[in-house]
Amino acid sequence: MVESAATHLLYVGTYTGPKSEGIYAFRYNDVTGTTETLGLAAKCDNPSFLAIHPNGRFLYAVNETG
Repeated sequence: MVESAATHLLYVGTYTGPKSEGIYAFRYNDVTGTTETLGLAAKCDNPSFLAIHPNGRFLYAVNETG
């Protein structure tokens, strides 16, 4: 997906449980200051730290598991 200069993809990692399943994606609009929920990007256990590769093609996650 190509984003315009005014929009950016955001990723949020969550501790998984009854209401969350991993990494969620959102679209943020610089002009309006609004976000749009895109949904579950990746189902995984407790992704507590996320980093995007400098080329923008890869998202890395650290998962906290026991």
